[in-house]
Amino acid sequence: MLNKININSKKQILIVYIVLAVVTLAVFWQVNQYDFINFDDHVYVTENSHIQSGITLDGFRWAFSTRYANLWNPLVWLSLMFDYQLHGLNAGGYHLTNLILHVMSALLLFWLFNRMTGAIWKSALSRLFSRFTRFMWNRLPGLLNVRMS
Repeated sequence: MLNKININSKKQILIVYIVLAVVTLAVFWQVNQYDFINFDDHVYVTENSHIQSGITLDGFRWAFSTRYANLWNPLVWLSLMFDYQLHGLNAGGYHLTNLILHVMSALLLFWLFNRMTGAIWKSALSRLFSRFTRFMWNRLPGLLNVRMS
């Protein structure tokens, strides 16, 4: 399609990066207004004194040595400590960090798919489809008027 109007491949790739970032941000921007949920946020953040101590040498040691909540995930703990230092207990900040990670993963996967296949637009559409299906899947119960509990 864009090949017919003579846009070179580097510009096409730049367009895809911009569109992927803008679409992902536009679709998920509302998450910054959401609160913590009563599923596991209390274990990970709101009742975890190690996280609420922020990034310290002791916190770093704890993150790599603990099996808190029967999990060994030091990068998650360090990321949450960093979020706490930036946002305190403002849940929107944590969700914004997650949104930034979603944007980065969309861009990285587009880069990878395009690098593997050389098919710019197929790679782009696969990433856009992924963004929209995740968005729709999260809203499916409300659209179908179904209560998920």
